[in-house]
Amino acid sequence: MKQTRTSQNQARRKRALKRRLQIFAILAVLLGIAAFIFFAPFFNISGVVIVRSDIYSEHKISDDEIIAASGIQIGKNIFATDISKVEKAIMSIPYAKSAEARRVFPNKIKIVFGEAQSVACVSCNEGFALISMDGRILEMIENPDDYNATLLEGFDIVEAKVGEQIPTDGNPVFAMALNLMELLDENDLLGKTASIDTSDLNNMEIMLGDRMQILLGDGDDLDYRIKFIKKVIDEKLSPYESVTLDYRAADLSVRSYKPEEKPTADPESSENPESSADPEGSEEPNSSESPESTDEGGAEGEDE
Repeated sequence: MKQTRTSQNQARRKRALKRRLQIFAILAVLLGIAAFIFFAPFFNISGVVIVRSDIYSEHKISDDEIIAASGIQIGKNIFATDISKVEKAIMSIPYAKSAEARRVFPNKIKIVFGEAQSVACVSCNEGFALISMDGRILEMIENPDDYNATLLEGFDIVEAKVGEQIPTDGNPVFAMALNLMELLDENDLLGKTASIDTSDLNNMEIMLGDRMQILLGDGDDLDYRIKFIKKVIDEKLSPYESVTLDYRAADLSVRSYKPEEKPTADPESSENPESSADPEGSEEPNSSESPESTDEGGAEGEDE
């Protein structure tokens, strides 16, 4: 009986020893593979591939600048490179909108880079700041006339830094300017917008180029009113007309002015519109457009 138990114990010890040897062998193989991976020149980074996620033909940030900001070291092992740190480093570029890094075996790093576009400029720190659609400062400039960007008027930004977003908390004037930019962009008007003035939130003003002045009044129903203004511009106005589109009342008043004259806001015009926008874009004075009363434009505006 004792001999049987001894035999069983020996058998168990042999099986345990065999398992330990198998585990040791597996670990040795894994360590060998790890050593090969981390020390073999085969996996040393030989290059960085930059792919643009946007469709812009001209880029502010070059591929070399992206690679330099990434901190990637050519010749370093691909597995020893922290991808998350690479992405974070690239996002420190003020113009970086997005950055995604990935390993491409055996020895390359691929970076998919999205570049922010400057769409507006604001008075900031005794100069001007170019900003993106979300209000992030991309760079400081001296003369906004040198850039194709909408001028946001009516406020100054203090103590803002390049690469940081301008806070909207406690700054309703700037928040409204961003909201108007978004609405204009959705209606393909932002690229034509010379300036947005939100200094008075009850009498906001937009200039499209140097020929179209838009008087919005307050911020009620902005989405609807911008869409309707876009429809009137596309269908009833000539691009060569110099007009004021006054939407401070329930109806849209459209009136012409001479190109050499600077358009002015006439408080009385929004209260008593008298005529309709000329669909042929004639030189005759234009005035009232109403979403509720016009034929084609008004009907579609009301559905929206």
